[in-house]
Parts: sequence; structure tokens; C-alpha cells
Amino acid sequence: MTRVTEITDPKVVKALGHPLRRRILAALDGRVASPSELANEFGEQIGNISYHFKTLERLDLIELVETTPRRGAIEHRYRAACVTYVPGEILAAMPEPVRRMVIHTWFRKRQEEILAAIEAGGFDGEDKQALRARLTLDEKALRELGSKLEEMHKYALRLQKESEARLARGGEPQKATVVLMLFGAADEPEGDKKNSDRPDRVVRPAAKNPRKRS
Repeated sequence: MTRVTEITDPKVVKALGHPLRRRILAALDGRVASPSELANEFGEQIGNISYHFKTLERLDLIELVETTPRRGAIEHRYRAACVTYVPGEILAAMPEPVRRMVIHTWFRKRQEEILAAIEAGGFDGEDKQALRARLTLDEKALRELGSKLEEMHKYALRLQKESEARLARGGEPQKATVVLMLFGAADEPEGDKKNSDRPDRVVRPAAKNPRKRS
């Protein structure tokens, strides 16, 4: 069962302030790798990478999956141990450079996932969604919207737990990703201003093999 860790412990927040630890955690999201593999991938010294691996393991953010004999030594391979969740108030309390880097690392990982999903046909079918709305809200509405998105995130994780229980009794797993974002928008590019009166856009891509009309 997938474990969800809410990042509120100051020690964990401080640990994630290091860019290399965030990079390691992002790399181990959905894959298994050893310190030596990521050292080669990142162009970093193995000793430096191993130190940060141990820190992340101590904080229960990564877990050992397997050990493999390799050239007279034992290679340890790890994966991300959980879904990390940083509440808005904790994110807001981070120093600005740390907050920017946390979001940047998170966004880069989501960007890779979305592009891979597009190539794999992950947006095919009427049940898939791509929604975007550009809004002008007051402070009360903005807080309410943020709260609703947080509720939706928890709702999605609850559905996962319910699904895991049913799938244990049989059935075909349906892989899916939900990305929820709410951020202060920059000024609109000139080319987009003509659409500013149409805030809601819904994209429902067609299936891979639509039926041909006779």
C-alpha cells in the first residue's frame, strides 16, 4: 500500500532544502536505483551521493529494495518510500530560495511525466482531463479554492487506498496521475488576452483508434 508522508517535521523540511537530496528523491520516484547509478547519472562523487542517500533513508523518504553482488561489493538499490506531501503553510514558511527550488524540482518531474504520458497515449479516452482556468479572485476566494484543491488531493489518495483493497481481490490496475496546481499568475502574454473572458477550457482528447464514420 502506498504510504503518504505529510512533510511537517522541521528536520525533513531542512533535509529537502538541499538541492541534491531533492534531485535524488525525484529520480527515485517511480524507479529503483543505487547511489553509484545516480552518481554516474548526475556527474557527482559517489561519497557525496551516498551521504545524501543515507540522510533520505534515515528520514524514511527512501527505502532499500534490493542488494546485488557487483564486482566484489554489494550494490544497494533504493526507491522513493512514499508520496511526499508538503502542506501550503509549510511550503510558505520555507525560505524563498528553498521554496523556489522545491517547486522547480517538483515541476520538472511532473513535466517529464506529462510529456511521457502524451507520447504513450495517456490522454486518450473521454475519462481523461486537461483543465485550465485563469481567474481573478479576492483573498477569501483564493483561500477557499486552495482548500478545495487540498481536499481533492486527499480524496484522490483515498480512492487509491480503496482501489488497492479491491485490486487485491482481482482486477486490472489502471495507472493514472493527477496534477493539481494553484499559483499566482504572471501578466498575460499579449496573444492570450483575447481569451481572458473565457477562463474555463476543457480538453477531452479522442481515443487512439476512433471509429470511422460510414
